[in-house]
Amino acid sequence: MVVAVYFGFYSTGGASIKINGVSINDLNMKIDVLQTLPGPNCVTTDVITYPFDIVVIPKYKGEIIYNFVDKKNNCP
Repeated sequence: MVVAVYFGFYSTGGASIKINGVSINDLNMKIDVLQTLPGPNCVTTDVITYPFDIVVIPKYKGEIIYNFVDKKNNCP
């Protein structure tokens, strides 16, 4: 089974998305996703990006829950 997460369109560099972990219990599968954005003081490239992450995991037929966590980088 393939799991893919996409951040979508972002107007500068510095954004990222990552699947941090996958856990399975008796009721569901939980996929932890970290979305990172550059802070207001960060120097970024002036380029359009489409951040994504893809992982391969064992096949699962139950409910899948995505847990998104947002983070802003604090640049000096």
